Amino acid sequence: MQLGGGIVGRKAREVERRYLFAQAAIAAERSRLAREMHDVVTHHVTAMVVQSGAAQYLTGSPERVTEALGAISGTGRRALAELRFLLGVLEATGESASSDLTPMPGRVHAESITASAPPIG
Repeated sequence: MQLGGGIVGRKAREVERRYLFAQAAIAAERSRLAREMHDVVTHHVTAMVVQSGAAQYLTGSPERVTEALGAISGTGRRALAELRFLLGVLEATGESASSDLTPMPGRVHAESITASAPPIG
């Protein structure tokens, strides 16, 4: 009887170990996605603030104001699309969750924010 109980105990510990490993992997992935969401929101909102601030100085050029507003609108749409993608990944379960994961761009740098802003002048 002891031998069978040892095997059952070992199997139970292995199941528990695998469960805990899976839970840790899920928590790590959720944390990564939360950081990605933060980066997406920060990048796009910063770009929109810079673009709208620059547009304030374009009052003498209606076509440039229209261009700046278009850039702000485009930035907002891209932010929404990326957030919808990330929320979809968070809602996915099982195997579909891992197959939906594609690499996201890394952390945002100030150069990329200013590069997406319309030129002033």
